[in-house]
Amino acid sequence: MPNAQKNDQKQGVSPIIAGAVGAVAGAGVVAAAAALRDKKTRQQAQKVLNTVKDQAKEYADEAITKAKKDPRVKEAVRNVEKQLDKGVL
Repeated sequence: MPNAQKNDQKQGVSPIIAGAVGAVAGAGVVAAAAALRDKKTRQQAQKVLNTVKDQAKEYADEAITKAKKDPRVKEAVRNVEKQLDKGVL
């Protein structure tokens, strides 16, 4: 695998977040297609969307918690803070 691809994968989006976003997008398409048919369908679609939203939030929160513990993230935050203190950013 070329180095550029390896670097992209290291810095890429978490598979958990990508999956959550995909699930939300997919549910949105399904809900939009069916939601206007009748009240019961709208209620069911809303329930599904709420469930997916809650799951996506949980996944995102978990990913953020893990990222905050990662020493590379901590170092990146320190570097950004230093740059902000210098007025570079």
